[in-house]
Amino acid sequence: MPLGGIVRRVVRVGMLGMLTAAVFTARQRNPWASAALRIHEQLVGHCRDQVVRLADNGTLTAPYAEATSKALAIALGAFAVQCDAENLPADALAASEEAVGVYQRLAGVQRGYLPDLADALRSVANCYDANCMTVKGLAATEQAVATYRQLASTRPELYSAELAVTLNLLATRCEALGRPADALLAVDEAVNVYRRLASASPDQYTAELATGLHTLAIHATRAGRNAAALAAVEEAAMLRRSLAQSDSEKYLPDLAASLYLLAKRYDAAGQDQQALAALQKATTCHRRLADKHPNAFRPDLAANLIELLSRVDPDQPSPATLDLARETVGILRWLASGPAAHSYQMDLASCLLLYGQQLHADGREVDHSAAIEEAAECLRRLAAGDPHAHRGDLAACLLLLAEHLDAVGQSDRALATAEEAVRLYRQLAVDNPTAHSADLANCLHIVAMRSAERGRREGLAALEEAVERYQQLTASHPRAYRSQLASCLSLLGNWCDAIGQTEKAAVATAEAERLYRQLARLDSDAHTSDLAAHLFATATRATAPNDPETIPILQEAANLYRHLAHAQPDEFRPQLATCLATLAELHHAMGQWAEALSAIEQSIALSRQLAADEPDAYQPVLAATLRTMAGRLGPHARLIPINEAVEIYRGLPDTYRQNLVATLHTLALAHDELDNTQLAAAARAEARALDDEQRSRLLLQP
Repeated sequence: MPLGGIVRRVVRVGMLGMLTAAVFTARQRNPWASAALRIHEQLVGHCRDQVVRLADNGTLTAPYAEATSKALAIALGAFAVQCDAENLPADALAASEEAVGVYQRLAGVQRGYLPDLADALRSVANCYDANCMTVKGLAATEQAVATYRQLASTRPELYSAELAVTLNLLATRCEALGRPADALLAVDEAVNVYRRLASASPDQYTAELATGLHTLAIHATRAGRNAAALAAVEEAAMLRRSLAQSDSEKYLPDLAASLYLLAKRYDAAGQDQQALAALQKATTCHRRLADKHPNAFRPDLAANLIELLSRVDPDQPSPATLDLARETVGILRWLASGPAAHSYQMDLASCLLLYGQQLHADGREVDHSAAIEEAAECLRRLAAGDPHAHRGDLAACLLLLAEHLDAVGQSDRALATAEEAVRLYRQLAVDNPTAHSADLANCLHIVAMRSAERGRREGLAALEEAVERYQQLTASHPRAYRSQLASCLSLLGNWCDAIGQTEKAAVATAEAERLYRQLARLDSDAHTSDLAAHLFATATRATAPNDPETIPILQEAANLYRHLAHAQPDEFRPQLATCLATLAELHHAMGQWAEALSAIEQSIALSRQLAADEPDAYQPVLAATLRTMAGRLGPHARLIPINEAVEIYRGLPDTYRQNLVATLHTLALAHDELDNTQLAAAARAEARALDDEQRSRLLLQP
């Protein structure tokens, strides 16, 4: 209360002399305290002295004594408020406790002091909280509730609203002490009080009822009462919608908050469509608010947009999703450039990655790269300020960036970015090996794969370290890391074979095969394809054609792919067709003509099925397989597949022009074998014409 108000109240109870003395002596004490605090302190002292003198005389119940005690209580309350304003919580608590004691004595004599006592109990509860004495704060609030219940039972029109306010305070303190059921009871009672008040005076109390229902939904959720929470927030949203129609400037923020909470409660109830509709309405409200008051409401709008974006399936892009992602990123960029920039960097980074996915789906690879790199910069800023919290996020983002850079042909940058991620994970693994050893091993494996693709032998050291780390992890968690170890060993076997380290390659390959067979026995659905891929990779190494064991290995791979393609044809028919074509090559190389022809015929049959379903993807594959088949046939028979391959290549884009030229030359040779001179000449003429046309195009290029 302002000092002037205290003066007027003290004067009314006949304490003008005390006030004059307080002002006079306050100037001589505590120069560090404010003038207002010194005056309050002196006034309390004079009032207390007067009460003590009257008590000693045995006249405390006299009218003047009653006025003196009331003045003391008023002065104590005002002193407590001033202490709180000047950050003196212990002094505020002492004054509030004394004020409660005075009002309790007064209320024991005269019931008219009960309202003052209830208010003093609420104040002392706040002081207990400020001094971290939450249990005492709860007890004081319970006494205040009991007092207001007593008052409201006789004068509901005067004290029901105060009772509801105090019940909400009680709920907050119960929640803080881990008593959600008691908190729910208190706020439920408050809602019932507001409901009676709103029934009698809707213009005055409907807003309070809506707020109470919103609060009830929050407490019901915390207490695990999801159905009650949904019902409460539905009613709150309905009331706030009506209020916002009459005064949108005042009530639209409340409506937006209830709609957002309603979406959350619909989610919990499994009502996805209703949740999305409520969230979209909340977002519309926050857009309107943010347009008028960006500083106040853009944070809420950002939260809504992030929630909407989290519901989008990244594998199903659409223009609407791209627009949503763009809007979200725009708002977060604005927030991240303001006073609370640091608190929005993580959200901005996450949304930039989602935005990048949508840009990729829209074919905008340059913008996609920019989005991922901006996300990485956000995470760099966070990691610079708190490396322990954000270094891992930065490393994961860098791996994603490396994958994207590799996909768009920036292989050197991709490898450098992945190597930076390795350095970060290495630091993390030193600080917390339990949490990050697996991350480091995975990152080393990725760097090794990229190095292998680039032909850079230094990646071998990264791969060997990844194998060593996964061996350590598998020793303690075999089920968790056996698959990753097998993958690394398989790559190590391929790499060592390629550089002539055949014994080391054989050891790594055998160990990978052993692990994959274990995994396939434990979970055939998950790991049979891994075993098949490993066997195929082993059989197609540069040294494999000279090994008599290669054909059985490839036959097993084909059998595994045949089994997989039967269950999942769309996923595994391409691998089966490739495996059979490779098997045909090996049979042919070893003079096993019948086996070669059988395998290539099966491969062509599969390629025809694939080309019928996806011609753009598999017509070139079919044409190449037909050329391979032609090489396995006699002079007359090979004309059929070669002619078919020519026809397919004629219908393909110009990127396959050289394949058509090569196939035409093969056709000419086949006609030569049969002395079909004119047909051979025609094929060569077409091939030369295509070559001449290609050379002319090159000459015309600037």
